[in-house]
Amino acid sequence: GIPNELLKYSTNTVHERFASIINNCFETHSYLDPIGQANVTPLQKPKKPVGPLKNFRPLTLSNAVRKILSMATLKRIEQKVEALTGPWQCAYKKGRSCADIV
Repeated sequence: GIPNELLKYSTNTVHERFASIINNCFETHSYLDPIGQANVTPLQKPKKPVGPLKNFRPLTLSNAVRKILSMATLKRIEQKVEALTGPWQCAYKKGRSCADIV
C-alpha cells in the first residue's frame, strides 16, 4: 500500500492525483485490491485469562487508503445517515459513539 507518511506530508499535487484515481474507480466501477485488505490480530481482553478464544477480540489494522476512502464516503453520506436513522443509532454519527447506547 501507500505509506501513511506519503499521504500525510505530500503536496497538493499528490493529493489531487490520489483523488483522481479514487474518483476514477467510482466512475468506472473498478476496485483497488489494497483497499479491501487489512491485518487482523487477536487482542487479549483485559482481566480475562489467557487461552480461550472467547477472551480475545479482533483488532483490525486497515491501510491508510481505506481509512481515507471511508472518511470521504462518510462525509458524503453524513446528512442522509442522520436523516434516515433514529437516536438509537450511534455508530457513524458525528459526535456519537457506539458506547453512547450502552
